[in-house]
Order: sequence, then structure tokens, then C-alpha cells
Amino acid sequence: MVRENAAKNKNMKVTIGTFTLAEHDFTSTPAGHQATTLKSTAVSDFRINREVAGQIAEFVRAAQVKTFDRKNRKTSISFSVAREHTTIRNCEAWILEHSTKLPNSGLVTLQAKSDSGASSERYLQDAVLVVAESHYEGASSFHTYQIIGGDILTEKPKTT
Repeated sequence: MVRENAAKNKNMKVTIGTFTLAEHDFTSTPAGHQATTLKSTAVSDFRINREVAGQIAEFVRAAQVKTFDRKNRKTSISFSVAREHTTIRNCEAWILEHSTKLPNSGLVTLQAKSDSGASSERYLQDAVLVVAESHYEGASSFHTYQIIGGDILTEKPKTT
């Protein structure tokens, strides 16, 4: 049962700038897309990988190595989205349109809701969309995204 819910997560919303990559409430069309071409969407395989740059120093005759935290943080987020379209033609047109409208970088906003209704928002400032892959089968399109940036923030950064 848990696997089934995880495979069709409709409680996740991911945006980069004003562009919607994944939408948790699909009663409206995501920003940047034509209306009436989509029936539903679902996020799957959502992963967050956080890396910290560290340095290892091996001193002569030391009993053990010394490690240093170099403070460089890197967060990589990847996920897939399945979308059901109203027709195969709409699906084909949507994929072509989608690939030309994707932003390269911006503020990534991650929104999720728990079963109790509590919501959580996190931010990745100056993030870069490094992978955007799409394919389709019938009237369904499948998209995989990978985004990299610094630390995940709990407060929305101020724009300058």
C-alpha cells in the first residue's frame, strides 16, 4: 500500500521560478502550458542527495587522518512525473512545447502536504535544471528532472 501511494504522489509541487515542473493540485493548468491538454499528473521516484565538500589530511606518523568540513554544500534533487493527456496528439504537442519552455535556472520551490494536512515548503536558491528528459507512450508522457543547487532553505530567500 505504501508503495502504491509513493508511486502516484499527488501531494508534491515543484516549481523553478514561475514554471511548474510538478503539480500537486491539478485542477488548473501549470504555468507555461496550454489548458485542456492534461487529465492528471503524478510525481514518483523523488530523491534528495546532499553532499558536503570535505578534505582529508594524512599527517606523517599520525595515528589517524584529520578531516575538515570545507562548508561547500551541494543538493541534487531528482524526480519523475507521469502525465495523462486527453489524446495522443495532445501528448506529442505537449512534449514538444514543454521542452522549449523549460527554464535553465532559478529559485526552486518544493511544496508537500502530509496526511494530516500540514504543508511544508523548502527552497533551493539559484538552482540549475541539469537534466530534463521526456518520452511518451500512447496518451501518457513521462518526464525525468534533475536539479542541482546549494543548501535547501526553510525560508524563501529575498529577491534582490
